Amino acid sequence: MGTSVLYYSAHPHIIELILSHIPYSALGAVGATCKGLRASVAAIQSQHLILSPLVGDELLVRTPLGRLPGLYSIIFRGDMAKELARIKLFTDHTTVLDVQGFVGGNINLTRLAPAFPNLETYRAITDPLDQSFTPYFPLPCKTLVIFYNEDGPNPGGMRDADDFDSDYEDFDDEDKIIPEGVIPAVPEGVRKTVVNMKGDDVPVADFFPCIFNFPTSVQDFVIVFPFYELGKARGRFFNFTAPIIVMDTVELVGTDAMYTLVGLDEASRGFNMLQHMRAQLGRWEFTGDKSKQECINERLDHVRIRTKAEYAKSVKDIELETVEHIYRAR
Repeated sequence: MGTSVLYYSAHPHIIELILSHIPYSALGAVGATCKGLRASVAAIQSQHLILSPLVGDELLVRTPLGRLPGLYSIIFRGDMAKELARIKLFTDHTTVLDVQGFVGGNINLTRLAPAFPNLETYRAITDPLDQSFTPYFPLPCKTLVIFYNEDGPNPGGMRDADDFDSDYEDFDDEDKIIPEGVIPAVPEGVRKTVVNMKGDDVPVADFFPCIFNFPTSVQDFVIVFPFYELGKARGRFFNFTAPIIVMDTVELVGTDAMYTLVGLDEASRGFNMLQHMRAQLGRWEFTGDKSKQECINERLDHVRIRTKAEYAKSVKDIELETVEHIYRAR
């Protein structure tokens, strides 16, 4: 029996189905065989990218599985249009983007927007070493995922370190933290905002003031309370002060969006969040023609309490919304 040859140009859909089942470590070798396969391999490898500060005006590029062959970094100097054209072979296919750690004000991440036309989820994650993060959300997306950080946008432990750029020593100067002309707001067009409290109970708005003024496009606002790790069903709480959590959550519920509170069942057995929220709202003064009870009911009609397992049924990938640092086995 003769050998059958499957040409990529004739059957790209079959080839791409086969590629989706090839181990990540072997994809590079497959992509080296022809230009068509190289583009398909790049598309698979680039679906979820992680950007982090490298040195100066350069960002390191990785994936949850490690290095991305063909794209080591993104450089913010020289001809930016040429740089965007270079990286688009990969970033055209990116649907999930993590920005990890503190990207300084010398790098304007909003300039990357043309290179990520198909971005669905943007995740602002902290550096695992110094807990720093980038305090603005530069790219249009459908889902914005934020992870709480009690230290703010600057790596406090490194402020006086020899290798820390002296341009950032004055943290009162906002221009040194956020690029000039950039407003730290939830981007227009975002449909869902997810805030991860990582098992702590500090008021959300103390660290993300812009979430009080998110655009009308946001229809779902999710607060994930426990700290979750990859592959583990249950999370952890490091601090759980019920009055703080109740007051903070009540302050947030004030638009037509639906508010989903995830994981409170893991904090305290029998803790009834809706009952506590109703009691807190009962202390408020409301204006207008409606009675206080009607106003309270309207607000609470927009609140849903879910376990992690219940919430997972409504999302495509629960780990993207609940686990900060995703490093998968090859």
